Amino acid sequence: MKLSRRTMLRGGGLSLALPFLEVMEARAQARPVRLLIFNTPNGFYRRSMVSSVPEMPFSLAPTLRSLDPYKSDLLVLSGIDNHDRASGQDAHSPQAEMLTGGPTSQDKIVARPSYDQFLSSRLRKLGLRRKSLELSTRRTLNGQASKMFMSWTSTTNYIVTPQNPDPHAMYLDLFGASDPAAMEAAARAIRHRKGLVDFVLPQAKSLNTRLGREDQARLAEYLQSLTEVQRQLALPPSTCGKNQEAAFAYPAGSSLEKQMDLIGDLVVLAFQCDLTRLVTWQSDIETVRMKYGFITPPATLGDGTPLDAARRDRLKFVLGSHEYHNGLSHYSQGTVDGEAPNSPATAEERILALRCIEEWNTQRYARVVGKLKALPGEGGGTLLDNCMAVYTGSMSHGATHDVHDLPIVVAGRGGGIITPGRHLRVSGGTSGHAGSPELFGRSGLPGTVYAGQKIDSLWVTLGDALGIDTRAAPGLGEIADTGNFWATRARLNLR
Repeated sequence: MKLSRRTMLRGGGLSLALPFLEVMEARAQARPVRLLIFNTPNGFYRRSMVSSVPEMPFSLAPTLRSLDPYKSDLLVLSGIDNHDRASGQDAHSPQAEMLTGGPTSQDKIVARPSYDQFLSSRLRKLGLRRKSLELSTRRTLNGQASKMFMSWTSTTNYIVTPQNPDPHAMYLDLFGASDPAAMEAAARAIRHRKGLVDFVLPQAKSLNTRLGREDQARLAEYLQSLTEVQRQLALPPSTCGKNQEAAFAYPAGSSLEKQMDLIGDLVVLAFQCDLTRLVTWQSDIETVRMKYGFITPPATLGDGTPLDAARRDRLKFVLGSHEYHNGLSHYSQGTVDGEAPNSPATAEERILALRCIEEWNTQRYARVVGKLKALPGEGGGTLLDNCMAVYTGSMSHGATHDVHDLPIVVAGRGGGIITPGRHLRVSGGTSGHAGSPELFGRSGLPGTVYAGQKIDSLWVTLGDALGIDTRAAPGLGEIADTGNFWATRARLNLR
């Protein structure tokens, strides 16, 4: 028996994509490669985020220790810069410059459409359920716009990230029906605790009788994963109030962690079923007034720093009722942007709280990496082998808004273009930057000039692995590569 990669399970007006099965192998022409860009705001505390000097084997920086089980699948990059903001621009505008190949202008207009949207317009022809996903856990607040978003369809139109921050909507978007009536039936099913799997179960059982043992196990695991996500989504969706900021504020307690992990699970399922091959995911947006009191400080930080009960209680207070994330990133200043005036928290306490946030973000990324590694991939190996999951931020150091020498982690092999299990320092850039121990930790010496490669080179290198010809003229409905900009960017050798 042979199945097309696009075979669906159908029932009740719904169509449910299948994961990769061995019976599809004979029809597969190539291993599809997926790209995930996971971005966190407000920079990093570099002393805990920067890995050791390039070496093989390498050790992970303290903030990255939750990735230790997957170290052989990681490529740590240094020597790559984001774009310097234009004179007079907001200090947090680099988040809008990550994927657009240049600084925003005085009126907050980006240089060109973002690279993910350039790729997305060309992925349209593959017939994927979604040519790309643009995700976050929050929409814009208080009229703030361009500096918060990475994805732009033109120099004036940014994609509100996300189009809907509710995982319920994301689930239905990926696995629901295209027909409005069937979609509404699926939405009612979720509200009444009935899963989408229930609609297609009869056909799934029929298919199962024709599969080999390994494929039966894969199908069962996939349906179980969908059912578990459905169970998590059975909680009533949050309602929106009249106040915009309140409407998109994170729910109280630990629900942000659940929301982030549900989004991560759905990204994994989307990659597993080849529903999309391109995802940009902002864990949050720059300068947002977010407090992380739901985080429970660990007994030991990534570098082995012990935290006794009294210190953990104090950090819990600092995280939850004291300062916002952006304020904590300016740990050496007494007052930042009017936040927490006359702060009683010491610089050391701010640093420890900041490290707790950054380790928590890394754990969300590590969870996705682990799930991708646990799933089989096309062509043998794991699904992670056919992925490129990038973890970085738009600034390397939040306290100074520095955009040079970004800490970057890439998980996966990109179908063979990446040799992981090492730290690679990229050379051959054109920008110079004077380093210091405060900014660069173990990675540099005072006065060293770093010639960083622009991050554009990383994006086009990874984009090439998706099989997109950046030099081809755009077709109908495709975004133009204005001035052949992306095609002329230097490529990196990541093998």
